[in-house]
Amino acid sequence: MNLKLSALRAGAAVSVLALAACATGGKDLTAGDDSVNYKDEIGVFTDPSANGDMDPIAAASFWGSKYDQNPRDVNAAVAYSAALRKIRSNEEAVKVITRAANANAEHTGANLEAGRALVEAGRAFEAVRYFEKAAELSPQEWRVLSAFGVALDQIGEHKLARAKYDTALTYAPGSPLILNNKGLSYALDGDLSSAKQVLRAAVGARGADARVRQNLALVLALKGEMAEAERLARSDLPPQIADQNIDYFRALMNQPAYWQEFAADEVETPKFDDKPAPKKAAAKETPAPALKESATPVTPASANEAPMPLLKDGE
Repeated sequence: MNLKLSALRAGAAVSVLALAACATGGKDLTAGDDSVNYKDEIGVFTDPSANGDMDPIAAASFWGSKYDQNPRDVNAAVAYSAALRKIRSNEEAVKVITRAANANAEHTGANLEAGRALVEAGRAFEAVRYFEKAAELSPQEWRVLSAFGVALDQIGEHKLARAKYDTALTYAPGSPLILNNKGLSYALDGDLSSAKQVLRAAVGARGADARVRQNLALVLALKGEMAEAERLARSDLPPQIADQNIDYFRALMNQPAYWQEFAADEVETPKFDDKPAPKKAAAKETPAPALKESATPVTPASANEAPMPLLKDGE
């Protein structure tokens, strides 16, 4: 079944945003925001090293000072860009790191970070050339390959993305971060059965975090398997936020029968011109912790290692 990316992003992907927000805290839980970035929408991991020991704001200040002292220091530029991404200053990160990557074309870390920053800024097409260069320089680096796959998924090249994930898995067998990204790639491509299978493997892998389990819960809900989806939703999240996610699952299932048809009959889903109906009650916004899982999630990861980040690329 061929499911267009635009359709899934309007429905399924946006519900993952709610899940990622719940899992990481401190984010708007409104499902109808079209401006959210890809990482948050599908809970992928682009940066395995996004979680550091330093407070994100302190890290941005520290590396910003280092960068200001010597803007030609490529390592400072990479670290500064990664720190800026953690505090959501994505456009500033793009300015810093693309300048450094263009001046240091043979530096794998700079090219990888440039690709990550561009993906987080919603500019995946531009990110591809930096990932291509990073992969050329370090063809066996799984973080590069996984991050490259995230960019390809964002531009709708799901088969190519999964080829990158498969190659990454040869260098990092059983990585829950890569398996998470691959499972979500199947979901974006409309193959929920394969998505479920791969995400189950991700959940069972050593190091799998709450975001991976919540991504599986989403896919199960879209397939109509609400009992297990609810169990997973409640396994990691505070009761109030888990209730909100479960209400969202049910709202999806109660919309004009296309999700039931999608799961049962393998038919194409319609394009969603309308935004999902707002939830009955909004959960209180939780203060953002000093250290974010961004996976992201999916909570998503940066030039360093880790996906468990905000951007978990190679995570």
